[in-house]
Amino acid sequence: MEHLTELLKDLELLTFRDISTIPEEQQHDVAEQIERLQDSLQSIISHYVETSTTSQSDHA
Repeated sequence: MEHLTELLKDLELLTFRDISTIPEEQQHDVAEQIERLQDSLQSIISHYVETSTTSQSDHA
């Protein structure tokens, strides 16, 4: 999970300046894919944290 969290942090550091270095006709698609990946990772990480927290409280 640590690597997924790091990937999400790295993706969040991307800026429009970074995306502007990509050929213009591909910028929109790349930006959308990055946003989808961020959303997916955030969902996975949130679910993991919730599951982990619930699991730990069950064992207490």
